[in-house]
Amino acid sequence: MLVMVEPARELVEKRISIARGSGMKSKQGINKVLLLLERVYVQQYINERIMMTPDKFNQFMDYVIEKHILEVMYSKSAEYARGDDKLYNFYRAAEMSGKTPIECLRGMKLKHDVSIDDMLNDLLDPTQIEHTQERWQEKLSDDINYLFLLWALLAEKHGWKIPSNNWIAGENTEPINWENKDE
Repeated sequence: MLVMVEPARELVEKRISIARGSGMKSKQGINKVLLLLERVYVQQYINERIMMTPDKFNQFMDYVIEKHILEVMYSKSAEYARGDDKLYNFYRAAEMSGKTPIECLRGMKLKHDVSIDDMLNDLLDPTQIEHTQERWQEKLSDDINYLFLLWALLAEKHGWKIPSNNWIAGENTEPINWENKDE
């Protein structure tokens, strides 16, 4: 469902009630009313929204990465990794299925992609449920983390050079040697 400011939401509900009360019983007729109203309220939402400035966006990114992406990745490590191997589940799934670890990741990620696509479809259909912020954060965090895990699988497979943990501070900028995993 479209996120609307509260007065707009009340007006939409009132208009739907009026449309239903006036004998407009067909789903098609009600959907036409909803589509017309949605166009009006999309414009209202655009006009009333708070602009995402570069500073606000940077704060948003810092928050999302620290509080959602990293927390989810770290909290799920115990469930999905064994020992020191963050990619364990993909290699174990590859052994069990006869596929590559990357193919296994693709299949696991596909479940999240379908779920997100369904949630996006729910946004466009006013008859569907409205998902909570927490649900969106969980789904989007998982999806982003799958991309990080894919990146790690690709780096491991192709021997890509990855800077050490201190590269941002300018310290120890030697790349990780993927050939010697004990390093």
